[in-house]
Amino acid sequence: MTRFFIQVRGFDGHCREAKSAGSAKYAEYLAWREAGFDRTLPGRASFRDFLGRIETFHRISEPSP
Repeated sequence: MTRFFIQVRGFDGHCREAKSAGSAKYAEYLAWREAGFDRTLPGRASFRDFLGRIETFHRISEPSP
């Protein structure tokens, strides 16, 4: 697993562990929707809309063996 730092515009950043950058972003999207933050956008926010809201995204560790 690799650790990624992700920050969505208007929210604090944090770390997420995932196998790839795409899976980290998608897991963050699912958590973001489950918490109800997609209600701030008209209708339901799609994954593509969410990607546009990502302000900072960095890999902070190498994949573990």
